[in-house]
Amino acid sequence: MFCLQSNKVHRVTGRFPLLWRFILLLLLPATFGAVLLARTYLATAPASVATLVVAAPAGPAIVRFDALGVASVSARCESDVYFVTGYLHARDRLWQMEVQRRLVNGTLSEAFGVGALERDTWMRTLSLRRAAQSAWDVLSSDARQSLQAYAAGVNAWIAEGKPLPPEFAALGLRPERWTPLDSLAWMKMFSLTLSGNMNRELARLLAGQSLSEAQMATFFAPSLGASPRPAPAVAEPLQAALANVLQSESRYVGSNAWVVGGTLTGGQGALLANDPHLQLQMPSLWYPISQAGGTLRTSGMSLVGLPLVVFGRNEAIAWGGTSMVADTQDLYFERTDPQHPRQYWSNGQWRPFTSRVESVQVRADFPATLRPALKPVEVEVRQTNHGPVVSDRLGLGQQPVALRWVALEPGDTTYEAALRLTHASDWTSFKAALALFATPALNMLYADRKGNIGYLGVGRIPLRSHGDGSLPQQVGADAAEWTGYIPASEMPQRYNPPSGYIVSANNKMMDDSYPYFLSLDWAPPGRAQRITQLLEQVSQRHRQVAVTDFKQIQADVTSLPAQRMVGLLRQLKPQSAPQREALRLLADWNGSMSSDSAAAAVFNVWTLHLGKALFDTALHQRAVTGAEHKYLEGLFHNASVDQLYRAVTDPRQPWCTNKAPFADSACGQLMLSALDGALHDLRKSAGSDIAGWRWGRLHYSQYAHQPFSRVNFLRDVFDYTGPGAGTADTVNVANFEDDGAGHYRQTFGSSFRQVMQLSAQGSQHWYMNSTGQVGNVFSRHYTDMATLFGSGSYAVMPPIDAGGRAAP
Repeated sequence: MFCLQSNKVHRVTGRFPLLWRFILLLLLPATFGAVLLARTYLATAPASVATLVVAAPAGPAIVRFDALGVASVSARCESDVYFVTGYLHARDRLWQMEVQRRLVNGTLSEAFGVGALERDTWMRTLSLRRAAQSAWDVLSSDARQSLQAYAAGVNAWIAEGKPLPPEFAALGLRPERWTPLDSLAWMKMFSLTLSGNMNRELARLLAGQSLSEAQMATFFAPSLGASPRPAPAVAEPLQAALANVLQSESRYVGSNAWVVGGTLTGGQGALLANDPHLQLQMPSLWYPISQAGGTLRTSGMSLVGLPLVVFGRNEAIAWGGTSMVADTQDLYFERTDPQHPRQYWSNGQWRPFTSRVESVQVRADFPATLRPALKPVEVEVRQTNHGPVVSDRLGLGQQPVALRWVALEPGDTTYEAALRLTHASDWTSFKAALALFATPALNMLYADRKGNIGYLGVGRIPLRSHGDGSLPQQVGADAAEWTGYIPASEMPQRYNPPSGYIVSANNKMMDDSYPYFLSLDWAPPGRAQRITQLLEQVSQRHRQVAVTDFKQIQADVTSLPAQRMVGLLRQLKPQSAPQREALRLLADWNGSMSSDSAAAAVFNVWTLHLGKALFDTALHQRAVTGAEHKYLEGLFHNASVDQLYRAVTDPRQPWCTNKAPFADSACGQLMLSALDGALHDLRKSAGSDIAGWRWGRLHYSQYAHQPFSRVNFLRDVFDYTGPGAGTADTVNVANFEDDGAGHYRQTFGSSFRQVMQLSAQGSQHWYMNSTGQVGNVFSRHYTDMATLFGSGSYAVMPPIDAGGRAAP
């Protein structure tokens, strides 16, 4: 029998000799190697276990995991909880922590090559780690011990020598030891992502060189106080440099939080919802966790790199937050001595720039082992009394522009505030803890077991000698300098308002009687208005507000600005069959940006074309450089629906005439022309059948991995994509940008969702992270929450101390 089989094989191999040589010499070894490689990488994923015992300094700590890999930690003392949290962060997110550490330290180029050099030089300029050292110097011993315990936990996992995530092997890297300064520097980086008014100052400056006062009013709120002097004149090279900096500016994608008191829940305590909106990434910045040890009892969302629950609850209160979009950054055009250009004018005298030289190591392009090593790049970092000279890194020409930013000021006690917040037990201790909060400026919402609710603005908001800081300052006798901060006791606040609820969606949270300047850059009110509308609809039906209402609101994709704009579309007179079909579809539409909506697809692509049709003429009214043209084009094409509505209805707006009847006006005809352009694009990308168009087939979310999202053959493995729903002005927020292939990519959105109910009878806590708990692509928890998140599902947060006391 064996001889017959051998003959058969011989006959087959004889007929196809080249094929069998390929199989034996190449395919089989490659398959065998791939299997071995897969087994090696699969072993890098943390084991999925129900219970884990961690050898913490004070004794064994118990960690229990739910079905999604979310941990409940029970330890003997508070510092051991932080140790275990660091251990778990390293176990599940070590590559993410490596990228974060390299990002804030400006050492990404060592790992990723020349493509990361620009970010590294920017981070070296800001010197977030130096700022972290100044924050460490003012922390209490308890705060320092918590950070030290966390770092020890991270390093304990690294020291165990377990297989590292595959990114380390792919790039030939080893993790470095984590330090408390890495945590504090990451807090600064998180603050930077929520502190964008430096770019708004530059945007006002650049747009003001090109647009009339009436045109500026479309895109920028008017200054509330006279600027100290007119905006500095900007030479053409500087205009081009500014344009390059601002091309990718993204706005109005913020966060939601709202709270309802016991008066609206029928005595069932208070309810709090929170879903911060950030850039989509794989994995999420957040790590849900439940912590118990000593007097600490918290659950909620920890920020990877920090030991604490940032947004969540303890046994007495719950808290959530949104960005206040406050003005905490100012730019200063420094005056230099023509005879001695390394000196600048400060307080009536010439002073030398403080400077240092940073050496940035840069990895050679792939394959690095076959290429000569690159020389380190020397970066000179200059500083004035205002702060770092950011113009050197932003490519703003010879004019030194310095940044003053709250996060770079000494005495930052933000971490101290966050630590104390986890132990707050009532409104008074909540406010006392957050009085120490410096950066970023946040709207913090509060709920407690007695049914009380509150709102508190937190963070250090600069007081200026005059003006509002809305434009860069020209240093001289009239430059506006900082004179202090708004006192914590005078920050905006509300406690148990008569309405029974408080809503925050990056909108203006105070009326015009508030005596201090906070911002010119509030988000449009659409999201806040929709949340308020839905809460009031529940109360008008004379029933209690419940958890299910909160979950439905977080998933809501109805746009109130779209509803207003559709009212205008109903007035138009179609001039062709395609226009008539599209307008008929939109006529009965309620503004829902659901993924299965054909009307949402038409409306959103139409608004892109309308912005182009309305504003492009301004690009041709004066000669502009190519880069400046690109910036203005981005400003116009990313206009909000509210801005478009004002542009075609407000007679003071300069873009088109809207005299009655509206359908026959220039504005009305422009809207029809834009509709033709949108229908043309949609037919190319979605087919000719308008009834079959779907917003979710055109609009998709992309959670990008660092750095493999930029590698074609790895992107599909490490990234996560899903169907998109919503827009920038829906509660379930989502931006959309043309990906160049006829589809629209979402890169910003909700980063987690949680709903908490606190009452005298106990507390309940629901959550869902935007990506899986584990950052290793070979883990079953890499994307499991992402699918649930996209469908609007929730899980119950593991109860605080769910595993019982720590092991004896």
